[in-house]
Amino acid sequence: MTQVRKSVSTFRDLVAWRLDYELGMSVYRAAALFPAKERFGRSSQLRQGVELIASNIAEGYGRSGRPDCVRCLKPARGSLDEIDTKLSFARDLGYVSNESHEELVKAGRECERVPAGLIGSLEMRRPVTWHV
Repeated sequence: MTQVRKSVSTFRDLVAWRLDYELGMSVYRAAALFPAKERFGRSSQLRQGVELIASNIAEGYGRSGRPDCVRCLKPARGSLDEIDTKLSFARDLGYVSNESHEELVKAGRECERVPAGLIGSLEMRRPVTWHV
């Protein structure tokens, strides 16, 4: 089967950005259920973290050179690990269910996979195909 690739005209066309944006929306919905006392603490940190991930993907796409792009993509991967940790705290504190935690962590791991391949391509100087 032949795979047809769409052209990428904006960061919004990138699979990596769309996955991260979807994760961000899911985390926002989960954080909205946290107790009021966490509104400016854990909930706020989670929301800011997931926004940063999608923003770094967008910024990396907008950069002109490979090194600049990689410098934006690597923090996005690190932020995913940070979100994973914060979600584990939220689960253990009873703010999210085990099921919700597992779904969010699984989505985060999928988000990590796509940029990891892109970073590898950029660092190895292989031709880059932005997935759409």
